[in-house]
Amino acid sequence: MNGEVTISHCVILLATALLSGLFATIITLVWQSRAAGKKLKYDIFVDLMSNRFRLDSEKVVCALNMIDVVFNADSAVRDAYGQFCDESNKPEDGKRHLEDKFLKLLEEIAKVLNLKKITWDKIKNHYYPTALANKYDLEISALKAQANTK
Repeated sequence: MNGEVTISHCVILLATALLSGLFATIITLVWQSRAAGKKLKYDIFVDLMSNRFRLDSEKVVCALNMIDVVFNADSAVRDAYGQFCDESNKPEDGKRHLEDKFLKLLEEIAKVLNLKKITWDKIKNHYYPTALANKYDLEISALKAQANTK
């Protein structure tokens, strides 16, 4: 019995090898799924932050429309998104606080991503040069003029 290889030893060795490979595969798949989810959240945050001076940009609209799906387990983000949507549906009579609601949404997303140094004050401070604002205004004026001539 001391140096003999029995069938039970072979079965145990085979089962151990199969189970270890199975566990490693499952752990890898779970890790990859979580990493992909976190990357998608991060990508949305980057799109929103990099375009926060223009809430009507296509990237912002696309990113905002993904929030319910991507942040479905993050109630604080979904609540902030709901408040932003409610605010955006109010009439534009000067009483809207759309930018504040958007900044709150960004702050909640930063918390979920564990970006502790990104606070309300950091989010509120953004770079938007006058030349870019003027270019955007010219494009809008040209589109309006084009629409009025048709």
